[in-house]
Amino acid sequence: MENHVNLQLDAEIIQVITTQQAWHYRIIPVQKTSASITFITDHQNAIGELIPELEILLGKKIETEFAEGAIIQPVQRSLQM
Repeated sequence: MENHVNLQLDAEIIQVITTQQAWHYRIIPVQKTSASITFITDHQNAIGELIPELEILLGKKIETEFAEGAIIQPVQRSLQM
């Protein structure tokens, strides 16, 4: 797992999901290609259910990385601004 403590979010990446989706799914987009989107999440046990739903919703291959909730929550708060 990468260290996401100093996470820099590009405006284009942030816009792949809504703030409401970020909170609902507890995900943060960190990388986007033409074929896939990578998210960090603090719901390690829900990843198996999360990936298929997001692939249908977003129409791309979804990859996830686990990050502690202490990282997810401040970033999600900053997305509300």
